[in-house]
Amino acid sequence: MKLKRLLAPLFAVIFTVVCIVSVIPVSAQDLTRAEVYIRNDGNPIPYAEAEKPADEYFLVTQGYLKTAEEVYNLQGVDDLLNRRPGVVTPEGQTVVWYETVKEGNTWRLHGVYTPVYKVVYDANADDAVGTTADNTKYNSYSTISIAENGYTREGYEFTGWSTNPDGTGGRFSPDNQVTISELFAFASSNTITLYAEWKKIDTPEDSGNQTTLGIVTPKKMSVRFEDGKVYKNGDSLQIEVGKTYRFQMCSNNWDNDTYDDEGNGLCGTVVYSVRVSDRYDERSYDEATKTFVLPKGDPVLRTDVNSCFMAYRYHFTKGDYNKQTGIEQVVNTPLESLSVNLPLGSTITSDAYKNLQWIDTAHVFIERGEDLSLSYTDYYWEH
Repeated sequence: MKLKRLLAPLFAVIFTVVCIVSVIPVSAQDLTRAEVYIRNDGNPIPYAEAEKPADEYFLVTQGYLKTAEEVYNLQGVDDLLNRRPGVVTPEGQTVVWYETVKEGNTWRLHGVYTPVYKVVYDANADDAVGTTADNTKYNSYSTISIAENGYTREGYEFTGWSTNPDGTGGRFSPDNQVTISELFAFASSNTITLYAEWKKIDTPEDSGNQTTLGIVTPKKMSVRFEDGKVYKNGDSLQIEVGKTYRFQMCSNNWDNDTYDDEGNGLCGTVVYSVRVSDRYDERSYDEATKTFVLPKGDPVLRTDVNSCFMAYRYHFTKGDYNKQTGIEQVVNTPLESLSVNLPLGSTITSDAYKNLQWIDTAHVFIERGEDLSLSYTDYYWEH
């Protein structure tokens, strides 16, 4: 009995010690104390500078590492942290850890502030229902997986996402892997909106009145319809048979092969019309009204030289060698022996250069040549 009275308190003490030990999260020997420094200019931290912090660094707190290994990479050292240090970040920014460095007997943990990027998905239609959301906060080194469409719209088919409501700019499909820099090249802030693109679904009631209009244009040219939508060679759109549609010819920006109403390329001043006939043997072009009539069996709008545009070749009367030409909003970099398709009826600002030095400017009115058998017009600088 006396032995039992002695063993009972002993077991209680042992049990208490075991409970205390069991709540210790990690042995002190498994953790390494590190001083946490932040560089606030958003730049990577080269190791040479990290050994002796410059004025851009400041001490923010202390943290603990799971292991004591030096790590230098752009992916950070989150896998080495026992817990993320309690660093207060400015609004709209986050901390990306770059490296751990041993300096004498002291370990240092270096990081930078980097902007936070957000992606918003817009239905781009008042009659669409549903939602598509992405609550992830991305940083400048992130890769985004474009979201699946969560919107539905009666009578329409979803065709992808665009950086502009009218479908111009960048276009992306669900599950596309896009880097932050690629996606936010279309944005002027840290939030970018992607707009749903829709295609009307033909129904049995109206399919007989609808047809697909194909577009044929030369390289570096587009057609702009009256609703503001722009189409290049090989594109198509749904139109109503017998209805007249108006359009303009455009020269694209050579750098990105794009025309838009934001300054990329040049839009012609001549307004054309196109109509698909309900007959299979009717095809015509009326010069006076600038109207194309297409047969129902071949509804393809073929924009052609002398009717819609003219190829201009620039020359210099004293020789072309090492002399260049630039065209405002179309070809920004001077090119030698420039030949470019330009919409009829437009006045084009053209610059002449010699050895990349500007020497003259002319406002050239684009018109077709007297000889309609030729597909180009020569323009000469008096230099």
